[in-house]
Amino acid sequence: MKKHLIDLYLKYDIFKISFTPPFTWSSGIQSPFYCDHRKILAYPDLRSSCIDALISLIKDEFVDVKQIAGVATAGIPWGAIMADRLNLPFCYVRNKPKDHGLGKMIEGSFNTDLPTIIIEDLFSTGKSVLLAHDSIRKEYHQANILGFAALFSYNLSSAFSNAPTLKSKAKSVLSVNDILKYKNIDESKMEPYRKIFA
Repeated sequence: MKKHLIDLYLKYDIFKISFTPPFTWSSGIQSPFYCDHRKILAYPDLRSSCIDALISLIKDEFVDVKQIAGVATAGIPWGAIMADRLNLPFCYVRNKPKDHGLGKMIEGSFNTDLPTIIIEDLFSTGKSVLLAHDSIRKEYHQANILGFAALFSYNLSSAFSNAPTLKSKAKSVLSVNDILKYKNIDESKMEPYRKIFA
């Protein structure tokens, strides 16, 4: 399944590589890789393969899940699709409180009795899923959060540095290392980035 998914990532130019010059992420990190996940939903074959792979990951890693929360905005479509396919309740977590109405961070109905996973499209620093985790805990102190699921992980050395105990609960279908191994990238090219990527 991984090989097929990587083939589709490369076919549709979802995963990009540029050592000179590197990409600059919104966090300021200089990286030779960039994953353009927003494009995935546009390609039915890739989208379908991602759905199958994410469902398999969830069934393997989070067997007790009974509720899904998506991270706004990129995690919302994947979370909603997973909830639909697995016949589970769904809500989503905003990145900041609403500036009107009740000023909530959690949109939808959240049941504290249900074991929950938080879904994002990819993991980089882990900031977005940790914010979602903390937001849920703030509004629902008894929330049972099993962990985090995503399609892709950059395997950053600094990922989840603000909450290292939660890092082991983050599971992804693919990682940057899977693609580098598949493409047989010359390891010497990675030397300038060894401190960034695990």
